[in-house]
Amino acid sequence: MTHATNASIEQGEPQIALGMNAEAPASTPVLEAVNVDVVYGEFYALVAANLSVAPGEWVAVTGPSGSGKSTLLQLFAAVDQPTRGSVRFQGVDLANRRHLDRYRRIEVGH
Repeated sequence: MTHATNASIEQGEPQIALGMNAEAPASTPVLEAVNVDVVYGEFYALVAANLSVAPGEWVAVTGPSGSGKSTLLQLFAAVDQPTRGSVRFQGVDLANRRHLDRYRRIEVGH
């Protein structure tokens, strides 16, 4: 996964465009994917993906078809689980969080 600022971008990977709200304090990331793989049968949708979103940060995920954009968003929405690695909301791994329906409704859905 490539973090795009104004650098060249590799074909076939989702790209992350980052922007920061000037008022956002540096603290625990709101959302974080750490070394995430998602495998469906023999198809690798994501491989060693990492992304950290700070409070107040704006993020755009772009890339060609099949690059893992939707898969990444499904992980952050707790609709899917990684095969390996962790996905965290405010420092808590979503695999360890109870009441994911409440997380989706209150934290993600508004």
